[in-house]
Amino acid sequence: MRIRHLEWMPRLVLVTCLLLSGCASLPEMKLPEFDTAATAHEPSWLGDRVAEQARSGSGVMLVDSGIEALRHRHALIASAERTIDAQYYIWNSDTSGRQLVARLVEAADRGVHVRLLIDDFSIQGRDIGLRTLDSHPRIDVRIFNPVIERNAALRWFSLLADINRISRRMHNKALIVDEALAVIGGRNIGDEYFDLDHDMNFRDRDLLVAGPAVSELATGFSGYWNHPLSIPVTKLVTSPPEPELFEDLPPADHPDAIAAGLPTNGRGWVDSEILPALRWSPVEVLYERPGDAPGEGGDKTPLIAERLSRLLEETEREVLVESAYLVLRDEARSAITAAVARGIEIRALTNSLASNDVLANHAGYAKHRAAVLQSGVELHEMRPDAAACRREPPNGCGMSPRYGLHSKSVVFDERTLFVGSFNLNPRSTYLNTELVLIVHDAELARQAAATIETFLEQESSWRLALDARGRVVWQDAAEAGDRLTTDPGTSAWRRLGADLLGLLPGVEHF
Repeated sequence: MRIRHLEWMPRLVLVTCLLLSGCASLPEMKLPEFDTAATAHEPSWLGDRVAEQARSGSGVMLVDSGIEALRHRHALIASAERTIDAQYYIWNSDTSGRQLVARLVEAADRGVHVRLLIDDFSIQGRDIGLRTLDSHPRIDVRIFNPVIERNAALRWFSLLADINRISRRMHNKALIVDEALAVIGGRNIGDEYFDLDHDMNFRDRDLLVAGPAVSELATGFSGYWNHPLSIPVTKLVTSPPEPELFEDLPPADHPDAIAAGLPTNGRGWVDSEILPALRWSPVEVLYERPGDAPGEGGDKTPLIAERLSRLLEETEREVLVESAYLVLRDEARSAITAAVARGIEIRALTNSLASNDVLANHAGYAKHRAAVLQSGVELHEMRPDAAACRREPPNGCGMSPRYGLHSKSVVFDERTLFVGSFNLNPRSTYLNTELVLIVHDAELARQAAATIETFLEQESSWRLALDARGRVVWQDAAEAGDRLTTDPGTSAWRRLGADLLGLLPGVEHF
């Protein structure tokens, strides 16, 4: 599938790129056919502890709290003996990002083989840091689908000249330790995902997983690691490493870590906080192969969207959706309309203009908002001051003035739970690679549903409707019965910006 919405780009931009940067192509890589972490299958403490607990299916626990999500990651890394595989769309160099890098370096120092695969989208300006990290003898760093021109002044020309390739992003998020325990879900690595930011924090959801599903996740990671789009950082960054950067990493007893209550005893945390909380259930692991997305090889429906469609067809009563970016186009709305017609209740929570961190994403959503309501969906938009955030500490409500939605979850009939990196929008469907788990466990499904439903209450979200003229209106919790006719909690300038972005062709793919 070519990205037709970008084909209008003036040829002059491409010619300029050719003159200035040469529009370099990806380096040809001669990688082993299947490069795996050498010690992955050797015995480990984590592997033995999981084996002692193992039952039918895979072990799964919900991780909704941001600070708990950070603590679990620290505990897993501290417990690693053999391998750590980390795959992320964004890894910020803020407090939490630097803390986790420091723990990876400590793990490598004690003999753990660390593989770090990062999408190129968010790493501008940190090439030397990643090159230095890769210089550690037991840490390997690769960049997924990079812009070859690393000079900041020329980067955008290189990007625009190769826009169809560059549009394919690795949106997966996974941390896999000793092929025994893993964390997957919606969270990138950054303070705003762990309730530590002072400007805006995100409501998100991860799954902590043990057992057979982890082996599938490890196989999927190695498939990405060996793909030609995963380029060793040494092939991209010619500058020498700067070993003194290792000295700047925060120690485990740094005041920030102590304030966050990060575990100092990883094994003790695993034994007391993780293993007892696992529910052993049937789990499906779904990930798009790197070559499946996007834009080449015809119009094949992506794997995850196809599985979601089948789950909707199998639903008997209700569907509960929580998606940060919700852009339902014709095909998806037709499926929803058919489901509603046979009696299925569908409720959805997404970001409002006031809580959305990406204006272009809201612009793409707003173009289809009225049609989603017409299809029969009960649609809610999250308030940036959502009261539900303050009910279940620890949380990030007190840290920042704004609270946004970043989780991607669907609950079917309170018996099947879908969690991962997949937003219900065209970018996740057709452009990004994604990773999700489908858990067939009524108790976990009910837990997730109960949490989502707290954000559907009036003090935490606005419920949308259509008035007699077909215009979108919002129910205001502050004034019961009152309806607002413009996006609540926003300035005229922000609304104008969203409206103007909505005029761009293909904004749904942003």
